[in-house]
Amino acid sequence: MEWTKELIDRFMGTDPATYGHFVGVRFMKPEMKPINKHSKMTGPAYTVRILGKDSCAMYKAIEEAPKGSVLVIDRCCDQVYAAVGEMVARNARAAGLAGIVLDGPATDSLWIEEMDFPVFCTGISVATTNVWGISGEYNTDVNCGGAVVHPGDIVFGDADGVVVMEPDNYEEKLVMAEGAAARERKMREDFKTAEASLAKPVGTLMGHDMVRLINDIRLGVLDLPVPIHTYRNDKEVHPPVSLLRNYDRTSLYLPFRRNRSIRPHLQASESRTPDRTSLSPWLHICTSRHLPAPAPVSLLRIPGRIFRLP
Repeated sequence: MEWTKELIDRFMGTDPATYGHFVGVRFMKPEMKPINKHSKMTGPAYTVRILGKDSCAMYKAIEEAPKGSVLVIDRCCDQVYAAVGEMVARNARAAGLAGIVLDGPATDSLWIEEMDFPVFCTGISVATTNVWGISGEYNTDVNCGGAVVHPGDIVFGDADGVVVMEPDNYEEKLVMAEGAAARERKMREDFKTAEASLAKPVGTLMGHDMVRLINDIRLGVLDLPVPIHTYRNDKEVHPPVSLLRNYDRTSLYLPFRRNRSIRPHLQASESRTPDRTSLSPWLHICTSRHLPAPAPVSLLRIPGRIFRLP
């Protein structure tokens, strides 16, 4: 892919968080944030791996990286020594880089913030690296912020964090993100109108008639795009969809697998964490107080919770 100004502008017109809805996008850990919260950047990854206090390979990578690249630095789990400070950031900006993503702390945070050059890191430290020239490598596959990054991958970040995509199949995701951005712009204007008049229900603003949506689901006339692929006799089928009722809430309920703790004709999606087991409804779509006549309700018991199922 060619990183033209038009392509960069298209990415910058969307938000990294939008890509969180898409399959095939890699995400860096939530601690990865820009020093200047208004920073936003995108570009092809140019990668480097440096160990401990030796940051020599990073300087070589800055020299070798093509203009417009995002320097992605794998610190090999070091969270003490800051490899990037003001002078490194100025050097990278002078070399024409689009930004830096550092899987570790940075330093000189106030100066970098004033520069308005995107530097993403996991924290700030006063301990810094040296140039020893005894370790490190660049332009290779790395792990940065918990995401595998290959040279040339698309790196896109803002105040919410950093996402990584393969360059071969970005167009479909970009088109979907542009569509989402256009819808959100319209919704913002609609919300402003609703806030002024206090006349529009949220369902209308979101573009859905919630009661009708639930009725369509019950009657089986709504074709739901379920992101789970199940095969039976070599044919792809969708898992059943249930409505989860819990007093004042009705949720769309898409099962991953059958829960053996309940009756066989019911389906449940189970989420286990070290201290609890809970149901994981995928979509909360409306309150149930004004729904049409409810379906028969059963009680679903899971440790610590009781749910009502239609």
